[in-house]
Amino acid sequence: MNTIKYIRNPEVFMLEQRECEQFKALDLAACELEAIPNKIKDFKNIRDINISTNLLSDLPFNNMPTERLLKLTATNNRLKNLSSGINRLKKLRHLCLGKNMFEEFPKEITELPNLRKLFFHDNFITSLPSDIGNLKQLRVLVLCDNKSLVELPEELVKLDKLQTLDLRDTKVTKLPKGLSKLSGLRQIKLSSKYFEPSELEEINSWFPEGVVTVDQYVQLDKLPNNSQHFLDTLDDDDEFKVTMQRLLNWSSEPSKKGHSRDL
Repeated sequence: MNTIKYIRNPEVFMLEQRECEQFKALDLAACELEAIPNKIKDFKNIRDINISTNLLSDLPFNNMPTERLLKLTATNNRLKNLSSGINRLKKLRHLCLGKNMFEEFPKEITELPNLRKLFFHDNFITSLPSDIGNLKQLRVLVLCDNKSLVELPEELVKLDKLQTLDLRDTKVTKLPKGLSKLSGLRQIKLSSKYFEPSELEEINSWFPEGVVTVDQYVQLDKLPNNSQHFLDTLDDDDEFKVTMQRLLNWSSEPSKKGHSRDL
């Protein structure tokens, strides 16, 4: 078996076309890219592309090597939509588009016949298209931190191979009851703050014990003003101190005021 070879920017721009063909993984993360370099088309045997943490507002697939691509990671960009052509990635198994600016779920994603893992967390979508049920090979669907997401289509029950569904910190409060018939479903992640206890109890009754996990929330703005002083009196390896210090540090960020998942 050939060893997978990785290459990272800026070395990519110094290669001859024939040299590019030996690489199977390309890392262009955190390179301040505003566009995908044309050079990418020379990586004809690429399986894994990481273009996370850049300044991309679009993903053009017309010049991307698509024949063998299995994994595409484009987390933490400025993506609002996808250019046509993503359906050319017929072998793609792992797609990560989290931490972008999508307000609508790109319907083209539902045309990827071999997609197994879809990470679409921390965007701004309000719903999913009914065509989501076309992703027959999907095992993992991560939608957490889409704070405007309020409903799920009934077609979700067509995902026969689904194993994990992450809905933490969304406003979804109603699950398609047919999910209980998905024999492979092993984990559903929910947040407590949008559910009544009776609703969570009913959802739990649909599944075997342990399938549904529920985040508990700490009201950060209710912490005492002298919390930091109190923590400073504890040993650095104190488990309570470590947990609460993480909460206090997290809540001090301007975008994180209010609630936080229990760490």
